Amino acid sequence: MSQIGRFDTDTAALQARNAAHARYSTGDMTGWALELLGAGPGDRVLELGAGTGQQTLRLAPHVRSILAVDAAQASLDVIAAGAPGNVRTLCGRFDDLVDRPCDERFERVLACYALYYADDQERLIDRIHELLVPGGVLFFCGPSRRNNRELRELHHGLLGEPVPGATPAQAFMEDDAPRWCEARFATVERHEFTDEMRFDSADALVGYWSSYNLYDPALETRFRAAAEAHFAQHDVFVSAKRVVGIRAVKAA
Repeated sequence: MSQIGRFDTDTAALQARNAAHARYSTGDMTGWALELLGAGPGDRVLELGAGTGQQTLRLAPHVRSILAVDAAQASLDVIAAGAPGNVRTLCGRFDDLVDRPCDERFERVLACYALYYADDQERLIDRIHELLVPGGVLFFCGPSRRNNRELRELHHGLLGEPVPGATPAQAFMEDDAPRWCEARFATVERHEFTDEMRFDSADALVGYWSSYNLYDPALETRFRAAAEAHFAQHDVFVSAKRVVGIRAVKAA
């Protein structure tokens, strides 16, 4: 069973996180993901959890077509406003799509920070395998167990508690999904990416935290005070996005 956080289908929060990543990140996670996807000019791409098009719009000029799927119509509207004619959008939850008739087949399937939102995650992996052509590639990524460890330590330290164990998303990426893919696909590779986010002010740090699922309104005053105390002594606060990527190739 998935656990959808308060901001996972909130388009405004997603845009705020994307803006923070664009300003404060030191790496290019989208470029890393698209390189591992390996899509070419003749490829039809299914993107699950497309959001506001962070990957979609960058990939579109280089492939035959993209079907971008997301649960939030407002996010898909952002894609539609800026996408070329080879991009189509479809609003729906992943579990609703599993049994949806589909005559299309795809050379590539892409999902960034998305697949673990399905209630029946293993069944979704099955459906993706069915929709791929022989030799087709699935690439998906999500948080490792140490994702944003520094930010989480600050947050939970204010609550006087240790950082909890793996979240459902982290367990999916590190344990369940690789095992399910190995049972279905011809080859499965695990990749890692680390992207340091270097915040330069208390406002920047609070802004990112408040668009993230850690956010707790009851903790906001204390979190801001802790952020201001940090920047009274330091020029930067670093929290690293630590990402796991799975590349699975269907038998030819």
